[in-house]
Amino acid sequence: IYDVGSYGCSYTGCSFCNAYNGIYEYNDGKTLGGSMTFTLTGGIIIAIGGLGPGLAIGMIGAKAVEAIGRNPEASGKIMVNMLIAMAFAEAIAIYSLILAFTK
Repeated sequence: IYDVGSYGCSYTGCSFCNAYNGIYEYNDGKTLGGSMTFTLTGGIIIAIGGLGPGLAIGMIGAKAVEAIGRNPEASGKIMVNMLIAMAFAEAIAIYSLILAFTK
C-alpha cells in the first residue's frame, strides 16, 4: 500500500493526495477547507426530510396491501397508484438531501 504521508506525494498537483488529506484547492492554489461540509442544520434537514417520506411510504404500502387483500381483482390499478405515490414521496426525501448539501 502506498503511504501518502501527511502532506501527500511529491507531485503537488496530485488530486488523489489532496483529497486523501482533506485539502481541496482551486486552480489558483486557494484552499477551500473542505467542499462537503455538513453542519447541524444539514443533519436536521435530512432527519426531518427523511422521516416524513419514510413514514409516508410505509403507510402507502400498508394501505395498498390492505386494499389488495379486500379486492384482489383491482390489484393492477392499486399497484400502479401505489408506485406513483411512493415515487412522489421519495422525491421529497431527495429534495431534502439536495437542500442539505446546498444550503
